[in-house]
Amino acid sequence: MALTQGFMYSCTVDRKTDIGYAIICDEEEVFLHAKEAASLEIGQRIDVFLYMDAYKRIAATMDRPILTVGEKGLLNVMSVEENLGVFLDNGINKHILLSKDHLPLDKAFWPKKDDTLFVELKVKNRLYLELAIPNPPYQSIELLSYYDGFINGFHKEGIRFITDQLIPVFIHKSQYTERLPIGTKLSLKVIHESSKGYTGTLLQSKETKRLSDADVILSFLELHKKMPLDASSPSESIEKTFQMSRKAFKRALGYLYKIRKITFVDGQTVLIKE
Repeated sequence: MALTQGFMYSCTVDRKTDIGYAIICDEEEVFLHAKEAASLEIGQRIDVFLYMDAYKRIAATMDRPILTVGEKGLLNVMSVEENLGVFLDNGINKHILLSKDHLPLDKAFWPKKDDTLFVELKVKNRLYLELAIPNPPYQSIELLSYYDGFINGFHKEGIRFITDQLIPVFIHKSQYTERLPIGTKLSLKVIHESSKGYTGTLLQSKETKRLSDADVILSFLELHKKMPLDASSPSESIEKTFQMSRKAFKRALGYLYKIRKITFVDGQTVLIKE
């Protein structure tokens, strides 16, 4: 069975060379450079991580990687190469590339040195990284509360944000006034939870109040699918159902309509199925 870079192997030291060791992993010989190893004895069993070296050959290191292939986690940006992408520290001497193909075309939105990103280690001819989303289950978080975290990518409809608790939060493009680079650390307000996850906002004060009202209405509609109220409904009916003013109700409806969450049919407000 051919050896695959990006995984840990248990190997045997076969012989010492001028600059390192020849080790046997699954009946194949692999080079282990002296700088990647402690002092070893012939016949000793060791655990190593395999990677492709500068000579495009499978080589080994005794350094423990943070991630092996298929695993996700937090890695730090070590350098930015405009023609290639950004290199991250995976716990071994050879840094791993997050290619420019997986970053915005505008380099102003690339992460910077020392930023932390959530990534997955993959392999195809070589080891490489892609921006990733943490796997569920997630720790529950409180709606309308603020959480620290960082921007971990973009979507055509907004920003992918990950909290310090490794909970993904989506920020719709209507919920921020400026686009920020991947890796930017900031605090957001979580405003809604659905079957697809959490959404948040970077807007402040008056805008946040509008979103809070919209969240109340949206939660009601997700439970009931529709309601016998719209922008022309009397104040008494609105206040009885939602304990908010007619002005606030209309403002929240306008926002939900703008982002295509609701429609109006025969005097009723109806949730749009996604």
